[in-house]
Amino acid sequence: MRLPVMSRFPVEGDAEAMVAALDRYLRDPATATGFMVAELGGRSLFLFCLKGQTHSAGEAEGTRLSALPIEDFFQRLDGATRAHFVVTDLPLFLCTSVIFRKAPSAQIPSEILDGDTLLKHVRQTGKDAVVVVRRRDARNLVFCRGGEPVALYPAEGEEIAGSGDIADRILGYVYAEQGAIGDTTLDLYDQIAVGPAPGAGKAVWDYTIGGGGPDEEALTLVVRLGGRTVFHYPVRKAEITVGRGADNDLQLDNLSVSRNHARIRKHGDSLIVEDLGSQNGLKQAGKKIGTARLQPGDEVDLGRYTLVYPHYAPTSDQLVEAPKRRAAAEDPTMAISQKMVRPPVILTDDGERHLIRGLLFTMGKQPSANIRLSGLMVAPVHVRIRREADGSYSAEHVAGGRKLSINGVATKRATLKSGDELEVAGRRFRYTQD
Repeated sequence: MRLPVMSRFPVEGDAEAMVAALDRYLRDPATATGFMVAELGGRSLFLFCLKGQTHSAGEAEGTRLSALPIEDFFQRLDGATRAHFVVTDLPLFLCTSVIFRKAPSAQIPSEILDGDTLLKHVRQTGKDAVVVVRRRDARNLVFCRGGEPVALYPAEGEEIAGSGDIADRILGYVYAEQGAIGDTTLDLYDQIAVGPAPGAGKAVWDYTIGGGGPDEEALTLVVRLGGRTVFHYPVRKAEITVGRGADNDLQLDNLSVSRNHARIRKHGDSLIVEDLGSQNGLKQAGKKIGTARLQPGDEVDLGRYTLVYPHYAPTSDQLVEAPKRRAAAEDPTMAISQKMVRPPVILTDDGERHLIRGLLFTMGKQPSANIRLSGLMVAPVHVRIRREADGSYSAEHVAGGRKLSINGVATKRATLKSGDELEVAGRRFRYTQD
């Protein structure tokens, strides 16, 4: 994905060198506002910094953008193949950061509604807004002050000709390339207040030491608008609120959402969603409800948004589409309880035995991990071992820069066999079944 770039500074070296470079940029007033991009294979991690302070983070995979906890940016930095720091002015900072943290209020394919009509709508609102002109992997950004376009930032490698009115230049871009009209979409963000994300403002080295992450593995909600996944939200607290107001944990900027719309609380592996007297309420299968209990695979409508609790609650580096809910007879948990006849599974680490109990066994930095790991870029939940419906066990690399290796081969996820050797963050374990 290509974004606008004002000044780019490549960052060389390992994760510690990247953090050191970031620290230098943030201490210099000339480079104190902008964002760092770290490349990890097919995805990119973004850290947004405002006036020398960490502000928020995001992730791009292909053309999909989503918010990311700031701690996760640093915990996954060890796996980055390269990085660079982009210096911005304040409008470009706002334009870039908002598209990772907000959902557009309107998305208009250019073949059915031209850019001039969209900009007239922005002018009528009289609001500060961001317009994104998307063409294939390019994101051209327009900042509007009080409804009037005042700054245009072409994506790197894109040319938006002319020096006159911004609206005319956008229209020229939309219609200049023969055959590109169908590839161009205009997104409008008219709710662009973005305060610092949770955990913002700390010195960059503080994110790399002492735990730095959540106390427990986060359940994750996929947030959809108009059938499109706009971002995913880790539910890291026991209870969160959802609404249009800025005081909510999960803020959804759309008039179909009440200022304080719903409360979500954890209940084991479930999420309880409760309506707070909102105007449009909650709906499941088209029926209005007061409370919903979400199991993996369930979803609930909240205004124009749909909140989905996917199977296996994806973490920040693993977004999956939620399959349809299985019938009760096919529920994996029930199948496990019926089929679990194998003997206990043991991990040995330097002679110490760890009995795997329950559905999940975790290895990482968080205090509640079954096996605690340490290291600069070890994630709170680095690797997890899951009991599958057929009674087998699988190991999965969840987060963190140092990959999981099984029998000397790096892997994202694999089914375990008795005698397998696992290497996690430099430590070796043997998986056996008694």
